[in-house]
Amino acid sequence: MCAQKLDRLKRTQKNIKDPLYRFFEREVSLGASLLETVRADLEDVQLICRGEKKQTNVHRQLTQALTKGMTCFVQCVFIVHAFRNCARAMASL
Repeated sequence: MCAQKLDRLKRTQKNIKDPLYRFFEREVSLGASLLETVRADLEDVQLICRGEKKQTNVHRQLTQALTKGMTCFVQCVFIVHAFRNCARAMASL
């Protein structure tokens, strides 16, 4: 359901001079970092549910948020997919 990895944009001499490219590069990097965080948190929740990992306060807050509703998670997944589409579009330029 969630992307495994978000490819970052490739820098070249030509595109690094373009301010729009630099903007998208920052945004894609932020999206990639967000995706890594979301995936790591979800993997931790799975391990906790299986009893293979102990909870921390952060995990407790995360599981409480997940049980109250998936709204935030769905928004994050939507954002990551949008960043991935932007990255593909910029890579094809």
